[in-house]
Order: sequence, then C-alpha cells, then structure tokens
Amino acid sequence: GNGDGGVGVDTARVTKTAGDYDPTDRTVQWTVTINPNQADLKSASLTDNLSYMEITGPNGPISDNARSCGVEGHEKGAKLLADGTHKVAVAFEGDYNGTYEATEDNGSTGQSGITTWTITENTEGITGGDGNTNPSVPPLTLLQLKYDPKTSGENKVLTISVPENMEGNGKAVGKTSITVTFYTQFTDPCVYAGNGKATTAKNEISSWKITLGDSEGGSSEGSGEVSATVPLNTKMLEKQPPVYDYATNTFTWTVVVNEANLPLTGLTLTDELPNGLTYVKDSLKVNGSEPATGLTAEQEGQTLTINLNGAVNQKTILTFQTTADPNKLGFDGTDDVKIENTIEMKGTAYEDAGGGKFEPVTSDTEETFANHGLVKNGELNKDDELIEHQVLINPFHVDLK
Repeated sequence: GNGDGGVGVDTARVTKTAGDYDPTDRTVQWTVTINPNQADLKSASLTDNLSYMEITGPNGPISDNARSCGVEGHEKGAKLLADGTHKVAVAFEGDYNGTYEATEDNGSTGQSGITTWTITENTEGITGGDGNTNPSVPPLTLLQLKYDPKTSGENKVLTISVPENMEGNGKAVGKTSITVTFYTQFTDPCVYAGNGKATTAKNEISSWKITLGDSEGGSSEGSGEVSATVPLNTKMLEKQPPVYDYATNTFTWTVVVNEANLPLTGLTLTDELPNGLTYVKDSLKVNGSEPATGLTAEQEGQTLTINLNGAVNQKTILTFQTTADPNKLGFDGTDDVKIENTIEMKGTAYEDAGGGKFEPVTSDTEETFANHGLVKNGELNKDDELIEHQVLINPFHVDLK
C-alpha cells in the first residue's frame, strides 16, 4: 500500500507498515512484523491502543489530547475488526512456519469482553520445531493475541505477545519471524467524515519489548517508537466559483458532493446566497441530469436549501443557476465586485455500518468580477484573415440612464 511505514529505532526487532485507507468502510490494514531478521526470539510483548491514533489535518495535529476533534459523544480513534471480511492474519516463517486467521468465531471471549486468540505449536496449519506429542507437556505457545474493546470506555487495546518458556517446557519460538496483519475501523465521524479536516492517521505501538538471544546464551531487550502513517481522503463538499452568463444575467454554481465516495444518507445542503441572487426554479441538475423524485431545492429569504433524499454513495455533482440583481450586487458602481459564498452540509455517514451523524461541513468560494460597462472580444477567421469583433454593452444588465 501507500502507507508510510516508519520505525524510529531497532528495525531488527519489529516493524510496522500501513496499507491504503478504504473510505467505503473507513478501514486501514496494518502490518506488524516481529523479529523480521529471524534472530533467536525469546519473548515479545506489544501493546497498541487503537483509540489514540494521532490524527493530523492541514494545519497540524487536530488535538494532542483527544487525538480527535473532541466533539462530545464521538468515539475517538478506531477499533479492531475481526469479522468474516476483515481477519487478523498471523504468519510464521523460520523455525516455525504456517498461517493462522483470527476471527470473532475462533477466539475466546471472557465476561469482561476481552477476546483472546492463542496459537501453539499444535495449532492446525503450524509446522516446525520438534512437535509435541506428549500430553503431559503443554504445547509451546507461539503467539497470543488479546483485544479489549472497552465497550464502556474509550481505550481499545490490542496486545500481541510471545510468552517465554511457557509452562516451563524449555522451548522458545527461536529463529522465527512473526507477521500480524489486522484491520482497524475509524469510529470518530470527525475523522472519517470531516471534509478533509483529517489528512493523515498515525498508529503507534504504545509500548513494546522484544527479547532476543545471543550466541553466548544471553539475551537483550529492545524498545523505541514503532509507528506507521496513512493518508486519508475524506473530501465531502466543495463549492466551486460561479460562472456568469452575460446573455442571460445568470450565475451557474457547481457543488461537488462526496468526492471520497463515502456511504452518505439524509444529506441537507444549506446555501446562504449573497443579497441580489435568486435561485432559478427547477434549475437544479444532478450529474448533468434532472434530479430524481424527492430531491428538492427551495429558497426562503437568501437561504437555499437542497435536500438529497436517499443514499449518496459516490461523487455527485450538483449544478444550479441564480439570477442576479446587478444593483444589489454592486455592479452599478465603479469598483470590481467580489461574490463570496458558503455552503453547509449535514447528514449521516455509514448509517448501516455503525456510523452516525457527522458534524456539519462547509465549503467557501469567492470570485471577483471586473466591473465594466463594455466587453469586447474578437475571433480570427483563418480563411480571409479577418477578425470579427463583438462589443457587449452593459454586460451586467445594470439599469442605464
């Protein structure tokens, strides 16, 4: 993927990388590799607090404390997915080999809600070592995963561990690299539906310790920052500068909705039109065509309200026209005229997948029009090499005296 896998120190012990962000289900795939160089692995312990992903926007970190926009009721960070589509995959290579998939069906969940997956040398699909056929000797635990969803709190923690000398059986994982691949799903609407407020997400292993053996029978421990950063695309709303038609005295406006292709429903757009502009009834077009039944656009005062009923799951382009009162807009003077405008959108994201209402998002636009009473242009006729000139008097339809 395009994720930026960064490791602060000690890459021989553990690395972390990120895949691409998938806006259709607000997920990211992360890969943690323990002992990538297949040294003599004695033990490992890694803790990843998924609630504390560092979210950065165009102007830097959104919040150093909450690591989210801090809106009351929003569930910050992300959560682990271990369903039929998003599995936690574990791969062993070296003294032990094989793969294991952890799902919600093959884990053990206690009363506290913590789910545990335990992989031993006897787990189906795992080969290596000298095997263990003695029922009186516990099989070597190669890896244990624990996930605490903290349904009553905010800290969702994934723990990855390789126990040392489990149950005193005298074995160790040895010269084996272990790769754990898992998916997280963002839970904060300010991240996944923030209209570009969040541009990157950094997932850092909160704490870790990996012990390797050496040639003289001793061991050494490692620590340091291990993290990866993934770019986010959450663009939901953009209003473009208007285009003025001199002949009809109308402005055409273009609004791009859901560029990020998020599953959106119940969208309402509120557009505060500048004084002097009036919505042209039935001029609303959706992707260049007449809108479907149920889509409405109505103006009350200077507020234009557009309701996009139903689902909007992909990039959608809205266009509409407004007529202009040149005197109210300022075209009856001598200065250039700046038209400024802000549109706001409310709605729900990922309604069918545990999402919710997002904070209203806005988009600003402005355009400056040269205020003049004449517009002249010309077009060259290549056949006779003559230029045909056109002079437009009073292009903004000001009342002439």
